[in-house]
Amino acid sequence: MDKKEIQFGNIRPVYSDAIIVNYTTTWKPDRTGKKAEKKEHMIKIVFGDSTTNMPVAYVVMNTINARNLMNAIKNQLDAIEKDAKTNKVPERPKPISTSSGYIG
Repeated sequence: MDKKEIQFGNIRPVYSDAIIVNYTTTWKPDRTGKKAEKKEHMIKIVFGDSTTNMPVAYVVMNTINARNLMNAIKNQLDAIEKDAKTNKVPERPKPISTSSGYIG
């Protein structure tokens, strides 16, 4: 699969200072209908603005992308902590992509 560049210029950044996280589970029952033969979990994240008490973004992702997001955020926070300890002018941060080829 060819990698495609994401056009970030079309996305307007929004401010969020509140986060709500939840998950949903869907399953396919077995023949008896009493046990799950197959389960799928999706992480749901709502970003909100506490000033307006309005949601600004609603994101649903699979568990693989949720783990990639968690690792990417941890790496960025580690870089911020390292940069905060120095007086050096920071370099421009490079965006981290966790895309596996599908955005939707």
